[in-house]
Amino acid sequence: MITNASGITMKPFGLRLRVFLLITFLLTVGIGVLTYVNLRLSSRVLTRQIEEANEKSIRNIRDDLDSQIRYMRNSITRIYDYKDFISALRSDEPYEDIHSNFISLARSFATESFSVDQKVDALYLYTADHRCISYYRRADTPYYRYPTDIYTEDPQMDYNAEIVREYVDSDETDLFISGYYNTARESDVVRFVYKIYVENRGRMVGYIVCDTDVRALTNRIKTFTYYEGQSVYIQPFGDRIVLSFGEAEAGQAEIYDSISEEISLTEYSGAIRDSFTERLGDRVVLLTLPRYQLAIYSILPERILRDRSRSLFTNLIIAGTILIIAVALVSWIASSVLGYRYNLMRQQAEFRALQAQINPHFLYNTLGAMSGIARKSGCNEVSDLSVALSDIFRYSMNTKEDIVPLYKEIAHIRNYLYVMSARMQNEIHSEINIRSKDMNIELPKLTLQPIVENAIKHGLSEIRGEKKIVISSEERNGKIAVSIADNGCGMDADAMNRWLSSDDKDKMSEGDDSIGLKNIHRRIGYYCGKGYGLVIENVPEGSRVTVLLKPKKETE
Repeated sequence: MITNASGITMKPFGLRLRVFLLITFLLTVGIGVLTYVNLRLSSRVLTRQIEEANEKSIRNIRDDLDSQIRYMRNSITRIYDYKDFISALRSDEPYEDIHSNFISLARSFATESFSVDQKVDALYLYTADHRCISYYRRADTPYYRYPTDIYTEDPQMDYNAEIVREYVDSDETDLFISGYYNTARESDVVRFVYKIYVENRGRMVGYIVCDTDVRALTNRIKTFTYYEGQSVYIQPFGDRIVLSFGEAEAGQAEIYDSISEEISLTEYSGAIRDSFTERLGDRVVLLTLPRYQLAIYSILPERILRDRSRSLFTNLIIAGTILIIAVALVSWIASSVLGYRYNLMRQQAEFRALQAQINPHFLYNTLGAMSGIARKSGCNEVSDLSVALSDIFRYSMNTKEDIVPLYKEIAHIRNYLYVMSARMQNEIHSEINIRSKDMNIELPKLTLQPIVENAIKHGLSEIRGEKKIVISSEERNGKIAVSIADNGCGMDADAMNRWLSSDDKDKMSEGDDSIGLKNIHRRIGYYCGKGYGLVIENVPEGSRVTVLLKPKKETE
């Protein structure tokens, strides 16, 4: 029993309870303050990372769009191969004669000069004074509804033809891009207009209007978007939107409408991007293609920012509650949980930001065109190589998947080995023996290809005679072991294993790619946990790198 100054007797239990409540209150206030500060700082970091990723995504879309437009321009310029038509335009033959002689030219030109992936839905040939010589429509149904002349007045359809007339009558010489909304298809149509010149581009004698399905561009834009549901708009200055991808959030629709209206009333200038950035801030990314006077813009994805901030807040509250309940005995556990949760979210945001930095070095459609040309010329091997390279780039630059099933990695390896084998004149013999039940186990993307590349570059390239790579899988002590073996010059397995397990961030030696193996080892460790990753094994001949993974049912 304890007596206080007022003579009131207090029980020890009551005293301990008051002390406990006081400590709990102080701890709660402290944790609350720390949680608030941590949340604010973390939100700023997340916001900045998402802003950077969003801008890099739009840059990738702009660069790819530029390549697609050049691809379309090259196809349209093949009109000069039709010399009789060009000669008729040059000689100023009567319109009736030109129309009669070349009435079916648009169909021939559209089917012979454009690939399927360019999705040409309609094509028109005009004289310089806007009279239609020939037209082509891929289909003429209630759904695929296109005019026989874009200048046709249709109360149910606005073909946005006057802006084409203005361009043709202007001094502009480069490819012109516009579009309209096809109400029958409920879809945007992207339009390309190209002037036909003779006498060393001294005199315009006609022009081409090529209307394409918007999916020819949106299917590729999807490859470079940063997150599901990202909104991207493409609009020529002084014209309406020609392409919209994704749906804007309710609170952002008015901002998009305001940007679109201003662009439709603005002529392009070099300072236009700085003007928009100054007024709208970093939340709006607006880039331009000056040659075609196009604007590509997107607003910061507020939804993903809210979701990640909410997730961060929830995790911080859980961690704080655990600290309050456990008080001092389990405080270190709560700190570990908090740190792990925060680091995991930061790593995910950094990974997405890095993925969005990847710029394509080659064009899928260029490779597709190469494949078609090679196949048509009887060069089947070149055609197959183009397809394999296209698949390799598409897989490598797809930013949507961080974790993939093993069968996708194997498909990627088959394409890579095919290309390398052709490059090395079929000196490499490969054998893939993966158990069917292992094909669906999951692993970080691009795990196997760097190992195979390392085997070819540092193992097989140094030997003469048969070069062989064997990829196989088996079960080892409850783990799935995927092995890549070669009969090359080998490596010091013990030294490599010690280096993989160390914290050393430098390469094993000058000129090697061992840092790439360590990167793979650490990524697998992040995903599967301790005890998983790369193991370098001693073999009688060559080398063998084994990837230890969790079975499908245990992978988180």
